Amino acid sequence: METALFDLCHTLIWRLLDSQRQSRTVSIKIRYSDFSTIGARQSLPDYVTTLNELYDRLLALFRKKYQKGRGLRLIGAGLMNLENRGAVQTDLFAAGSDKERQLEKAILNINKKFPDAALRLTFL
Repeated sequence: METALFDLCHTLIWRLLDSQRQSRTVSIKIRYSDFSTIGARQSLPDYVTTLNELYDRLLALFRKKYQKGRGLRLIGAGLMNLENRGAVQTDLFAAGSDKERQLEKAILNINKKFPDAALRLTFL
């Protein structure tokens, strides 16, 4: 399930970067094998800026809401309350996040320029 969630995050972060938008609110949808569905969202003080941040936030929300032992039929993830990206104030001590952000933008630009390249980050 964690790999599937990572793949969803991968798609979401590329769409977010490509659209030049930003979001503080993440949402998750869990549908069980009996078709009952649970949805949850969480707004946080900081914008989602990297794939790892998005994954960590959604994984924590999933673990909080998932009822162990129940079979899953569907998992969905999203970003809500999108805003146009303006000037972003970076944290003085967030050097690792800045490097991740630059890497993700570079991968996005390469994939735009060379669609057959299909570069992506992997789940470890």
